[in-house]
Amino acid sequence: MAPQGSPVLGDFSAAAFDQVQAKLSDLSRRRARHFYEEMARIDEGCQAWQAGHLTRFGQLITESGISSEKNYETGTEALVSLSAFLVTLSGVFGARFSGAGSRGCVLALIDPGALSGLLSALSVYFDTLETSPPESPWAFVTGSGPGARMP
Repeated sequence: MAPQGSPVLGDFSAAAFDQVQAKLSDLSRRRARHFYEEMARIDEGCQAWQAGHLTRFGQLITESGISSEKNYETGTEALVSLSAFLVTLSGVFGARFSGAGSRGCVLALIDPGALSGLLSALSVYFDTLETSPPESPWAFVTGSGPGARMP
C-alpha cells in the first residue's frame, strides 16, 4: 500500500503514461497500459450502453477480459477458454472472466432470447472437457436499472 499522500497510477493522465512508458519495465508497462485502456473502455462503454449499442458494449467487455489476461496476467485457463468459446456463439455480444478466489465465473452479455441455445451449446462444450463441471450450466439473467442514486 502506498503511503498516504503518495501518488498512485490514477493520479497521472494517459498522456503522461505515454511519455514515460518506455522507461518502465515490461511488466509495469503492460499493467499500466491495462489500467489506462480499461479507463477508456469504461468511458466508451458508458456511452455505448446509454445509446443502446449492445454490440459495441459487448466488444468492450471482451476486450477488457483479453487485456486483463494479456496485460495483467489474470484469469485461469478454464475461464479464459470459456470466455473465448462464448464469444463465438450467436446471441453473445461479449464475454469475460471475473472473480478468482472462489473459482471465478464468466460474465456474458447475451440476447435473452438466445439463452436456451447458449445453455445447450455450453453443455456440449463442457462434455468435451477432460474434467467436466459438477453441475449443468446455468445462468443469471438480469436487466438494467436506473443505477445508484443518492437519497
